[in-house]
Parts: sequence; C-alpha cells; structure tokens
Amino acid sequence: FTFNDGVPLRKIKDGTSKTLMMAEILVLPELDSQNAWGGPYSDIVTCLGGQSFTTWLPPNSPIGDDIARLVVEARYYEQNNIPIPRRVSGDNTFMQTFGSRSHHPGGVEATNCDGSVQFVADSIDLQTWRAMSTAAGLDFTKE
Repeated sequence: FTFNDGVPLRKIKDGTSKTLMMAEILVLPELDSQNAWGGPYSDIVTCLGGQSFTTWLPPNSPIGDDIARLVVEARYYEQNNIPIPRRVSGDNTFMQTFGSRSHHPGGVEATNCDGSVQFVADSIDLQTWRAMSTAAGLDFTKE
C-alpha cells in the first residue's frame, strides 16, 4: 500500500486475514487551531487523527515520528504519552512516519483487511511487522 494507490482486495497476495488495514495510534488533544485547514490539529496537520500509520517503527516505539509541516509544543504530545517528533520534513509528506501506539500495555490492536482484529505485541519482529503491512506477498507471519 502507498500514497494515492489503492489495492483491490483480490490483489492482496498474502490474503486479507494476514494483511494489516489499520492499527491504533495515539492522537494529540484537541487544540485551538486557528492556523489549521479547518479541522482539529491532529486530523489536518500531522495525520495524528489516526487516519495514517506506518510500520516503519515497531508498535509503541519510544522513537518519535517524522512529520511534515507544523509541530506543536512538546506538552501536547506529552499529554497523551506520544514521543516528541524527531524530525520535521518540511512539506514533504512522503517522508512522514507515524508509529502505531496505544495505551494498552505490551502492544497495539490492529485490524486486518478481512475485518479480524488482533493484538500485536511490542516485541514483534520488525521484519514481520513491516511485512504485515504490505499486500505484495511478503508476509512472514506463521499460520
């Protein structure tokens, strides 16, 4: 899966039960966003509204995300235990990373393309976690 490139379910080579569709993500609190584009800061500026995540980082990674555009004060991230972004990539939205994070101890809830839900442990092998996010037949998960 990638930006602006949908994949029909029939083309998911690993099968819909092994391919991630979405996973939990922590969001910023609602802010007074006078300079935003018409919605809560989390939804519009940094995709921290949960509509975007990558598997570049493991679940609940303490490493901060890479974001584009604006960064809010650290206290807003700290309010929800979100690591401070480590890099701002200007307007380059293709360089963003948003790790899947939750308040569940030990992992995150994730939904597969068949609608099934699973708990993914923070300790998952990073190669396996990344493979679960592709529809290209690279899934290393065990039956």
